[in-house]
This record gives sequence, C-alpha cells and structure tokens, in this order.
Amino acid sequence: MGKLPAEDAFYMLMIRDRTNKGTLQLILPDSTLKKPASDSSDGLPIAIDSIASKHKLQLKNASEPEFDLTIKLDCRLMEIDADLSVDKPEVIEKLQTEINKKMESEINRIIKYSQEVNSDIFNFGEYYRAHVRNGEIDKGKWNELYPHIKVNVTVKTRIIRDGVFQ
Repeated sequence: MGKLPAEDAFYMLMIRDRTNKGTLQLILPDSTLKKPASDSSDGLPIAIDSIASKHKLQLKNASEPEFDLTIKLDCRLMEIDADLSVDKPEVIEKLQTEINKKMESEINRIIKYSQEVNSDIFNFGEYYRAHVRNGEIDKGKWNELYPHIKVNVTVKTRIIRDGVFQ
C-alpha cells in the first residue's frame, strides 16, 4: 500500500504498543534553548533513548470518528550540544516541551500518510468497532471512513536522566 522510512519505526511502535527500547534522533529549533542559530545550522540535534512508553487511545466522537491518542514517554537524554547546560529544571522542561511538539508533528505526519494510502496500520478501526455499541461496521465502510477520521495526538515526555555529552 505504501512505504514508511525505517526512521519512522520508533513512532509506529509508540502508537501501537508499549516500548522500552529505542533511540530517536531529533532536530529541535535553534530557539529551543536560546542557542544562536549559525548559518549552517539546521537546528539543535539531540538523541533520546526510550526507557518506557505507554499509549492510550480513546474514542472521542463515534458519529464522525475522532480519537484522542496520548503517548507518555520516559526517556534518557543521550546527546545534546555540549555548550548547553542541562542541569537546570527549566532547561529540561523546555527540552521536554520541544520534544513533545516535534514528536506530535511526526506522529501526525505518519497517521496522515497512512490515511492517504488508506492503510489502517494502527488498528483504529478495530478499536472503533470494539467501543461503539451496535458498531457493526464492515471493512468496506471503514475504508471509506478511515481517510477522514481525526486523531488528536498528545505526547508527554519526561526526561528521567541524561547521558554523557561530548
């Protein structure tokens, strides 16, 4: 039906299952920690290592399928620019906020792509059928609905500890 790059596998695991392994590299905006942008900078590169993640899916509206997807991620900060001090709580909070935004954006992109190719790889249809009384919806009807469902994604990251920075 379609292809997703290998880099998206971590996001897919977080949406579908609990995961406690995996490293993710992100590029956050230079403004995240008031780091001056250089001409060659694409942003602030960081790497996080998942310690544990949980996801919760709720059907918000059955008539026009709308879901709330919440992902909680406990992680370890593995790599970040050595010039940045991450020993202050406000710095960690800002990092967590920016990681949340970036991951929400990536997850929304992946869900949107799955809708474009009409492939319910996250089993929203199964969840819908299981939670709607008299929700006898066949696969054909779900294939009509799936490209138009709405998924509200919320990511809540908690940096548990940090790694060694170079």
